[in-house]
Amino acid sequence: MNVSKLKKICALAAVFLFSAAAVFSEERPENLRDYINAKISSGERSIKIPAGTYRLKSEKRQHLVFRNLKDVYIDARGVKLICLDTTRAVTIDKCENFTLDGLWIDYDPLPFTQGKIVKISDDKTVTEVEIFNGYPDAREVEISPDKYEIFNPQTRRLRTWDSYSNKINVLSDKKFEVIRPYSRALVRRAVEQVGDHVVTAVSNIKHPIPHAVMLSDCKNVKLKGIKLYAAHGFGYFEESCTATVYEDCLLDRCPPEVDILKREFPRLRSGNADGFHSKYSQNGPVIINCRAMYGGDDCIAISGRYYHCVSAKGNILRMATFVDSMNFDVGDEVEIFSPRTGALEYSKVKSIADAQPLTEEEFSYISSKIFPRTVYRTSNLKRERIKVYTIELQTAPQKLDPESMICAVNKIGNGFKILGGAYGNNRSRGMLLRASNGLVKGAKIEGARMAGILCAPEIYWYGAGHSRSVSIEDCDIEAGMYPAICVYSMSLERKFSPAGAHRDIKITGNRIRGFYAPLVFLSSIKNLTFSGNTIEKDSKPYYEHEFFPWPVSPEAFGWDGSDIFKTQCD
Repeated sequence: MNVSKLKKICALAAVFLFSAAAVFSEERPENLRDYINAKISSGERSIKIPAGTYRLKSEKRQHLVFRNLKDVYIDARGVKLICLDTTRAVTIDKCENFTLDGLWIDYDPLPFTQGKIVKISDDKTVTEVEIFNGYPDAREVEISPDKYEIFNPQTRRLRTWDSYSNKINVLSDKKFEVIRPYSRALVRRAVEQVGDHVVTAVSNIKHPIPHAVMLSDCKNVKLKGIKLYAAHGFGYFEESCTATVYEDCLLDRCPPEVDILKREFPRLRSGNADGFHSKYSQNGPVIINCRAMYGGDDCIAISGRYYHCVSAKGNILRMATFVDSMNFDVGDEVEIFSPRTGALEYSKVKSIADAQPLTEEEFSYISSKIFPRTVYRTSNLKRERIKVYTIELQTAPQKLDPESMICAVNKIGNGFKILGGAYGNNRSRGMLLRASNGLVKGAKIEGARMAGILCAPEIYWYGAGHSRSVSIEDCDIEAGMYPAICVYSMSLERKFSPAGAHRDIKITGNRIRGFYAPLVFLSSIKNLTFSGNTIEKDSKPYYEHEFFPWPVSPEAFGWDGSDIFKTQCD
């Protein structure tokens, strides 16, 4: 790019930031929630909100709520919502043909605080942090020990692996210490230094409702031009929705030029968890020219949920769920996955009924064999809280075993599209896609520390399912520490499922680069197309800390050191 063109772009960016700051500098005394509710109550279907900045306290731990609306357009261009509580910014529930356009969202206080390391104990278990000016003070908020990340202040990238099971001790308004259990792995991985910058989640209210923008049971909702600069949990979370469209929406670090406060150092984080998360969608989301950068977890995640098969007799299954209600309906196609063997098969639901609670024997088996391999804590497992159903299938499964997991194939986000956009510089995956009939085209993924694009079930999270007819094309992917593209299915015994777990996967015309090989990791696919991709090796890794092979060292399966690893594919 020539110098004159670069200067022109910088000038245009400066004009945009100045004009945006000028619009939002007008503080609006109105209660934004009351203003919108009054317009909706009067029957208006196209509502223009006066431009300006609105500072709003939450009500019932939510700032704005849109519920049971149909054919409503909210024009929030030029509107900046400052959430004064670290809880839900926008709830959209049971809405149809609803559009929210142009809203800026930020928080004061932020849902995270930021500082620098001033002291590290010799055994690496105690780290003392001094909070920067402009970030929530330690005595004003409750500090979470589980969203604690360490950054290199020069590169402003993650310095180390994640740290969990920490304890926080507040020392003063500006200082706190992080205490971690000692282990050899901790010492080996603790490459942080005095002077490194730290981010960790905080909350200013008790029991906040997670996620900044939440959609539930909606149909044909469109979010356009939403600018989100902080999130207590996920940025955008949709559950049991149909045909949501996100266009020109973002979750990113707020530029200092438009930040609501002057801060000693610019923000390192955007949201504390995922950027865009879709769960149980019957017609997957369309994500157009969006951006999710510098978040605390995956940039995009699209999936369903597995439920545990307790026992079976022919085509009659006894199913259990530990958290959510069973989302099967009569007529649903279901995927039956055996984590023990990696085998898959499919059937359809013929009938559903409530069933008797778990027996002591069933509960004992789940407690000892199932729960320890999942994210759920065995200490929280109560027999009376586990919901049990009887599911009748059209055909009896042939490969069922006591570990089998089942999901509704039509409620995992099928039909998704991710077109253009930029993602990355996050602690986890760029895109986690467990759905079918999907397209990723023209996206840029940079420095997702785990896989750039991952298609795989996760037993640990009960994350369903396997992908069929998915195309990844014309993307630019710079890998972090794991493969740029990774498609696989694996049993608990670390064996890959046979070809056919994933089907009709096309990976074409992508530009891939990175330091660690293999840069493409493919298994368990029938009808794989891999063509027209270019792969370039970097001379140094994107991140500086120690590399750990994932999901399993490919050498154990005969990998020859090449940039592409394939097994159990045809």
